[in-house]
Amino acid sequence: MKYYEHLSSFETDIIKCEHKNEKTYLTFSDSIFYPGGGGQPADTGTLTINKIEYKVIEVNALTHVIDGVHQ
Repeated sequence: MKYYEHLSSFETDIIKCEHKNEKTYLTFSDSIFYPGGGGQPADTGTLTINKIEYKVIEVNALTHVIDGVHQ
């Protein structure tokens, strides 16, 4: 797993998409979001998918939880 520092945009592939409790769990092949750990909080930000912006509400390794349902 790679993490990319100091980037504000990045393209990657969605390898898994699950919907639970009005949230969407997206797993990517790579990420620029740090998942947190060792007392350091996870990164926050947004994802733009098909020109729609989603707020990232949780980051776990390469799985990112977004608010709302991505189709």
